[in-house]
Formats: sequence, C-alpha cells, structure tokens
Amino acid sequence: METQNLVKFYGKKSVVHDLNLKVPKGGIYGFLGPNGAGKSTTIKMLLGLLRPTSGRIFLFNSELRNNKIEIMSRIGYLPENPILYEQMTVINFIKYLARLHGVRNNLYQRSLEMLDFFGVGRHAFSECRELSAGQRQRVGLAQAFVHDPEFIILDEPTTNLDPLGRLQIFEKLRELVEEEGKTVFVSSHILQEVERLCDQIGIIDQGKLVTSKPLGDIISQTTDHEFVIVVDRPQQLFSQLQILPYFNGIREKEFQIIVNVEDGKTDQFIEELLQLILKDKYHLKSFKPLYMPIEKVFIDALGIRSTRELENVTE
Repeated sequence: METQNLVKFYGKKSVVHDLNLKVPKGGIYGFLGPNGAGKSTTIKMLLGLLRPTSGRIFLFNSELRNNKIEIMSRIGYLPENPILYEQMTVINFIKYLARLHGVRNNLYQRSLEMLDFFGVGRHAFSECRELSAGQRQRVGLAQAFVHDPEFIILDEPTTNLDPLGRLQIFEKLRELVEEEGKTVFVSSHILQEVERLCDQIGIIDQGKLVTSKPLGDIISQTTDHEFVIVVDRPQQLFSQLQILPYFNGIREKEFQIIVNVEDGKTDQFIEELLQLILKDKYHLKSFKPLYMPIEKVFIDALGIRSTRELENVTE
C-alpha cells in the first residue's frame, strides 16, 4: 500500500496533510498517533469510504479510485467496535459476510475454520447478541479474514480482550503473516502492543507522517538515559546513588528509583550500580529503561517532554 501526497479537508480544516505512507508486502505495520492525529480518516480513505481532497492511493500496485471493486475484494477490515447482526447466529453472520465478499466454495467450512482459528468456534450456533465483548471482537476478526484477503486493516484489534486474549490474537496474526504471507495494517493506541506485534512503525501527528521505520532500526538506534531500578532496600540505595556526579535527575517513587543519566555516562553508571548491588548484597528485582523503544520514539517524534503528556496523548 502506498499513498502519495494524500490530503483531506473537512471544510477549511486539514485533517490529513501531504501524507506519504508506504506499507511493504508481508509483515505487520503499526500505525500510531495521538487522538485526532488523522488515523481514522486515513483508514477510511484507504477503504474507499472517504474521498481524498487530493492525492493518490495505491493498493497492490493499482490506484484505488480506478480499481475500487477489485481492490476491495482483496482487503479485510476490522473496525474498532465491530457491529454484528444481533439476531443472527454467529456462523450465519460469518457466512453472510463471506458471501458478500464473493466466497462461494466451502462456505460453511471456511466460516467455521475462521471462528475456530480465532477461538470462538464453540459459539458458532449462538446468537450474536449472546456474546461477550471479547467474543464479539474475535468474531470481528473472523469476518475480517474469512474471504482470505491479502491486505488486512485492523483498527484497535484487541479492544475488549483480556491480557491472555491479546496474547492469543498476537500469535494468530503472526501465524497468518509468517505462514500465509498476509500484510496487516494495525492502528492502535497501545504502544507496548505495537512493539510486541509489529515489524514496522509509522507515527502520524496533526495529519502528517512524522516517522516511519522498521522496528529493528528503532530498537538498535534508541539511546537510553532514563532507567527504573527496583531493589529490596530502595531508600538505602537511593542515598548511595545520590552522591554519584553524573545524574541529570534522580528520584524515588513507590519503591522505585528513577534516574536520568548524563550523555556518555550510561556504561559507567551501570558498572557502579552493579558494584553497589554486589557489595551490599541488594536483591535486584528489576532494572529497565523508563521508556521502551517504541515509547521513546513516540515521545521524540511528538516532542513530548513529560510522562503526563504521554498519558494524555495515549488515553
């Protein structure tokens, strides 16, 4: 998928501005941005639900506006809140949507396979209105994949799923990508989820693409200066660390010690910290960066300067 100078105005308000986005074949692309950044508008244009003010969209090397019917037959879509036909049984709902997508052969078998694959096969003969929120989400995923699409757009795919359900869906999506060569485009607010799931990341802000990188590049290029330390005697270690000369800041919060290390001093800090832990026999429970790589890139890309700001844009 590729967009070229994509623009969308609502009246005089620019929602998407000069967006040049490239999603390579195969893999999982994470599409991130704060609320109001233009993610949903972009997705609607990719699906042909909104007409761009200007610019071009290419899918499978064909321009969307000239080949919409053929292109859409090769795309699957999961909205943030899937809408089901409440009085239909689950299997009839999936079969119905499969027929709309042009599936004719082995319709029942294919529908049941997808329900089984996403963990709701045992509810196939329940009415949709009887499902829990998490089960509805899984049915939504089944309908997005039932016609065997090549490119799948998922808008907040793990909404309403518990932690175990999220892990299961991650495994299923990775299986479809690695074994069947699918391309998945995921819009999500959950940064840790994107980091675990995606191969490449794009961040949009105020309708503009501010960065797009493979996840491997993000991890290898991320420089950490802020760390969280958890030990069994935090106040004692905090007193010892306070006298070290290379911190931009150090604070204790709820049994955690949070430090901001000067540029070029990280290796020296880690070495001295380990010496203190071994010398005074601390029980080290955790030592990790304050922000994971994708969080750091998100913060830098949007110019966020505080944890409170980060919370505000990701709620």
